[in-house]
Amino acid sequence: MSALVPTGPVVLLIDADNLSAPEMVAQALRHLTQLAGPVAIRRAYGSAENLKGLAGVLREFAFHLCVNLPLAKNTTDMALAVDAMDLCARYAPGVLAIGTGDADFAPLVLRLRERGVRTVCFSQANKMSPEVHGFYDEVVLLGARRSAAASVVAVAAPVTAPAPQPAPAPASAPARKTAARKTPARKTAAKAVVEAASAPAPAPAPVAPPPEPVPAPAPTPAPAPVSARAAAAAAREAELSERVQSLLRELPGVAEGQEVDFGEVAKRLRESKLLGRQAVMSKFLKKHVPGVELTPQAQPRKLRWAPGTA
Repeated sequence: MSALVPTGPVVLLIDADNLSAPEMVAQALRHLTQLAGPVAIRRAYGSAENLKGLAGVLREFAFHLCVNLPLAKNTTDMALAVDAMDLCARYAPGVLAIGTGDADFAPLVLRLRERGVRTVCFSQANKMSPEVHGFYDEVVLLGARRSAAASVVAVAAPVTAPAPQPAPAPASAPARKTAARKTPARKTAAKAVVEAASAPAPAPAPVAPPPEPVPAPAPTPAPAPVSARAAAAAAREAELSERVQSLLRELPGVAEGQEVDFGEVAKRLRESKLLGRQAVMSKFLKKHVPGVELTPQAQPRKLRWAPGTA
């Protein structure tokens, strides 16, 4: 990552409704300090509940808290955008960083860039909208780690049956040795000829029966190959489960086993493009978050999950 040389103050604005994990906020501040120098203006925007979950880190690093107006509509994005343009007009910051993965800030970032302000985005890999990478001068993904579900699933190749070995050739019958008949020296040559002619012919040697042929081994059936499409689908499901569980871990109170608002979780999942608009939230959670408890079961309003049970 190349170092930036700012000409005005360095600004960090945190969208606490999107970047809601304390360690991620601290990591963003450290990265920006290494990248551009001391961060003079530090502000965090969000609902009172989300800012309360970040109270420790915001107090430690002296952030200015900007709480939403008490309206039914969430005003975090608008408040952050208004302040960013106000700071640009008043102080002409050299670098302005936003802690968010929300694509709604793309028009703001484009306007800041046109005014000569260097822009940086700090986000988590599972929350960053890929289509806005090109709007920022720098994009830093916080807490990125490799998902086990993204590992390559090998497809078993069919095993070729071994060729049957030819049966060994039958061993030839050993030649029967015929002992040479000795003729006593006292016999005359004529008598030897007569005896040889009158002697019975030797019996033919018995022929050994050929050995029974050895049966060839039966070919081993090849195992059915694993479907590449099924393996890829399983890998995608495992990655989706990991991303959903990662988002739940970042919610304030989940790690302590506290109940959290069911509707807020559904909103976070849809903002992160993890939960489809037509998906049933309760079935989706039970599928991807083992051990999750919904209260009440029929029409849940609260949920509790201990990450250690997943």
